[in-house]
Amino acid sequence: MTITQGRSWLVGPVLFLIILLGLLVGLPTTLSAGCRGASEISPEQITSLRNLLSAATAPGDFHVYAETPSTDGRIRFVLYSIPRAPGPGAHIVYLAATTLEPKPNLVLVQDVSAYLPPFTRAVPSEAGVSSQGAPHSPGPAPVAMDGCLNAFVIKPDLQAVHMNLFARAPRSQSEEASDIVFALLEPGLLRPVLELNQSSLYDHKRLRRDSVIAVLPSAAMASDLIWWQSSQEDSGMLTAAYDQNTLYSWSGKGFDKVGTLEPGDLAARLRAATPLTRSDAISTVEMKQTVPGPNQPPP
Repeated sequence: MTITQGRSWLVGPVLFLIILLGLLVGLPTTLSAGCRGASEISPEQITSLRNLLSAATAPGDFHVYAETPSTDGRIRFVLYSIPRAPGPGAHIVYLAATTLEPKPNLVLVQDVSAYLPPFTRAVPSEAGVSSQGAPHSPGPAPVAMDGCLNAFVIKPDLQAVHMNLFARAPRSQSEEASDIVFALLEPGLLRPVLELNQSSLYDHKRLRRDSVIAVLPSAAMASDLIWWQSSQEDSGMLTAAYDQNTLYSWSGKGFDKVGTLEPGDLAARLRAATPLTRSDAISTVEMKQTVPGPNQPPP
């Protein structure tokens, strides 16, 4: 049915660029609200959310990364953070669901801080890559955080929300993002049904990764999910670029791995799929090929 993809010095990067162009032009846009980041949420809405979700938190310490309504428009999902006491600078990240205006009520709230990379626990956090509230006292450089949410329906009628959670450590020039799909099994209970950890990774010394994640046949009734990841490794003497993909299918309890797709099948399925939007702060992989010299063996 499928063939596992190995390292490729040419086909992988070219296919990656073709797929990205395809995702930007002419693909369905049926995801609920796309990725509505903090810059698109009015100050009045943020104040309303703070009063509902964490009224005791000072306005400058409450940070909203993204929000999106459910597919049926009855609730909205909110990704936000508040300070973690008593540690100065550290933040807890929450995924919440509320009813919509004019009388919002809290449906559920879930701590998703475990999906942050380890380096966020070692230094203070700057909640939001565009935040102006960075600490001014001497000490470790803050970690910038961001996120994105997409709501869709898992066949036949199970509400799901995709969370992309991103963090960057400026001092070490490292960044990492993970993508998690949660299912709203019943009011008050979100359960992770797919965890794609380190879906994007940037280590300025040697490794870069980026991903395309898409659902199909549509966001209105998804039964499959594709994870396509492109990586670039620099060993110092040469640079290797390669790609890998995984097809997941809904089993009734979670997304189970089915296998990998041949390049042609992958491109065809992605053209018909709906991409899940991710944080704009993620560094994309710059695909440059370094051909081994005459005295250098291929990888």
